[in-house]
Amino acid sequence: MNLKSMSAAELNKLKAAVEKEIDTRKKTQRNKALGEIKSIAAKYGLKLSEVVSAPAGQMKARKPKAIKQAKSAEKKITYRHPENP
Repeated sequence: MNLKSMSAAELNKLKAAVEKEIDTRKKTQRNKALGEIKSIAAKYGLKLSEVVSAPAGQMKARKPKAIKQAKSAEKKITYRHPENP
């Protein structure tokens, strides 16, 4: 397929077809993964909801590293050794 010989309209049509195919494949892969997860959970006698959701308090929300670093950079040095600033 020679893209340089195609018109803009043909390229846009091709682009739309490619995007549609990518979405279709993502959905297919997602469904396949969910099926595998469900079968593994069933093998151990669990429901998918039991595997996916964690009890309250078990999972803690974490702050992104960039926010932690920015806050630590804002902190002022309170005490310094007078001979070693």
